[in-house]
Amino acid sequence: MLVDIQLGQDRTAGRRVLDGVHHACMAIGVTIDDVSRIVVGVGPGGFTGLRIGLATAHALGQARACPVVGVCSLEGLAVGIARTARPGDVVIPAHDARRKELFAAIYRVDEAGDLEEILAPVAIAGAALAAHITPALAGSNRVIAAGRGACVERAALTRAGAWVPDESSGVHTLSAADLLQRVTHGARPPDPLYARVPDAEVHFGASGTGTS
Repeated sequence: MLVDIQLGQDRTAGRRVLDGVHHACMAIGVTIDDVSRIVVGVGPGGFTGLRIGLATAHALGQARACPVVGVCSLEGLAVGIARTARPGDVVIPAHDARRKELFAAIYRVDEAGDLEEILAPVAIAGAALAAHITPALAGSNRVIAAGRGACVERAALTRAGAWVPDESSGVHTLSAADLLQRVTHGARPPDPLYARVPDAEVHFGASGTGTS
């Protein structure tokens, strides 16, 4: 049995992670003592959200003396997109990174349905990501872009030749099941994948504080 609890995108989501864990355990009739492995998305994503999620995963792993496994969040999202794809299609998972950028990657779906990386996870402007679509179309059936970032940049990605599914399709949200499925092929250490410097460092540099 799988329970997928979405905490939303608001600023209070980080404070509700443990509540989500508690409700998930109750829903399937287990306790935290039954947990034998923890899988956590490592980003790329916002600095604060990643730190809270990873700190929570590490703390639970330490408390339970069980392994903590990381998976790139974009790879998890790509797994869900790939279900709508055929072999040879290209999928582009994209989160809204703000600062007029997306956290995105590009993968080609192989004959076995697995993901072949074309563009590693990166923070990139929508127009720059769209520029990757034309070469990606060469020899491919379709380019499918999804995720909140793809919805934000729908016009630019569509003009470049990508298909962005309707926002009601459900493919734009990362699910725990897809993250878990990616463990076999994409497990990595549970360390944050930021893809760019945190906002605080940008503001710090812009203020001139600490410069000589």
